[in-house]
Amino acid sequence: MALSVLGKELARKAWHVLILLYLALFLHLGQAAFVRWMIPWTLFVIAVETVRLKVPAAQKLILSVFGLIVREREIDRYSGIVYTTLGILGAAAFWGREPRVTAAAVLCLALADAAAALVGIAFGRLKFQIRGQTRSVEGSLAGFLVAWLCAAGAGLPFWARLAGAAAVTAIDVVPVPPDDNLWIPLASAAAFGAACGVWPSLPL
Repeated sequence: MALSVLGKELARKAWHVLILLYLALFLHLGQAAFVRWMIPWTLFVIAVETVRLKVPAAQKLILSVFGLIVREREIDRYSGIVYTTLGILGAAAFWGREPRVTAAAVLCLALADAAAALVGIAFGRLKFQIRGQTRSVEGSLAGFLVAWLCAAGAGLPFWARLAGAAAVTAIDVVPVPPDDNLWIPLASAAAFGAACGVWPSLPL
């Protein structure tokens, strides 16, 4: 059973790493062009998900292709792709004038979130529950460490790494509706930005 749970989570997180394509596009286009591209793309993603939820045939088709990576709770609600797209759009729109901040936030969503989940399932022994969700000390520490490394890889200074990694860990540990895929990039970008003196502002 444990292998089955781990296998499903590995499949989900393998898709999750595709988030890095957003980062590549952001770094290639720059903030303003990326935001202009992301707005219609986000609307498209929301539209597709809305059709899935409203049209049984669409639901059946999508689940036949992506059923392995769709969580049970997402069958009758927006899936993580909607919140991922909104979160990355927000991080780029408000903090993208400092590319390191947005890069670190997207890396945290792609890698730190995955590390926390996978380590928690595979090695988590010190478990605890918050708001009905089971977490582990090992998974939380792994998420913090990978978030720190993501911030270091993006070139952020010590205090920014600490603030952002703490924000990612807090969001992962304490479930905040509607979805952590929305809050991880926004909260980490806010923490990274504040520590670097970069405050939210929209591209002109």
